[in-house]
Amino acid sequence: MNSRFLNWNASAGSNRSSGNSYLYIIVFNCNEMKIDNQRNIYRIWLRKLTITIIFTLTVLPTFFLDILDGPDAVFTKYHLIIIISLAYIIISLIGVFRNPYYFHFHDTTDMLIIRFYPVGLFNHKKNSIEIPIQHFVKFEIEKFFFGQEKLIIHQQYRQKVAKYPPISLSAVNEEDRERLKVVLTRYSNHSAKLRDRN
Repeated sequence: MNSRFLNWNASAGSNRSSGNSYLYIIVFNCNEMKIDNQRNIYRIWLRKLTITIIFTLTVLPTFFLDILDGPDAVFTKYHLIIIISLAYIIISLIGVFRNPYYFHFHDTTDMLIIRFYPVGLFNHKKNSIEIPIQHFVKFEIEKFFFGQEKLIIHQQYRQKVAKYPPISLSAVNEEDRERLKVVLTRYSNHSAKLRDRN
C-alpha cells in the first residue's frame, strides 16, 4: 500500500470502524475509471490533413488549367475557386469553434487526475490537474457552440473554493462524457460528506 492510499484511508475512516473503512476503500479501488480521447484527436488531425489535401489538389489544377475559361462564360474558374475556398474556410472555422481538447481522466484511491490541452498547430502547453478527493467540491457543464460541452472543476483550496478554467469536451465521446458525469457526481457527494465530518 502506498502513502496516498494510507492517507486517504485514515481520512475516510475518521468516524468509522476500521472494518467499514477498509471495505469502503476496496469498493472505490475496484471502480477506478479511465477516459482518454487520444484516438479521437488522431482522427481530428487526419480529417484536417485530408481536407487540406483535397482543397489543395482541387484549387491548384483549377487555377492553372484552362477550364471554365471561355470568353462568354458566366461561371468562371475563379468563381469555382472562391466557392471551394469558402467551403474550406467554413469547415475550418467549425473546427475552431468546436475547440477540441485532448482529455485524459482517471481516479485513484485518493486523487482525481485530469490531463488536457487544446488541439492546435501552435499549442505546446499541456496541463495537468491533480485534486485530492476530499478537496474536490463540484463540477459544472457549460454549453457552447451548438450543444458542445465544457467541464469546469471546483476545488477547495486554502479554505476557499477555486474554479479551474473550462475544459472542452467536444472531442470526447458521448458515452465517456456520461461516465465522467456519473463518477464526478459520486465523488462530489462523497467529498461533501468527508468535509462535513471534519
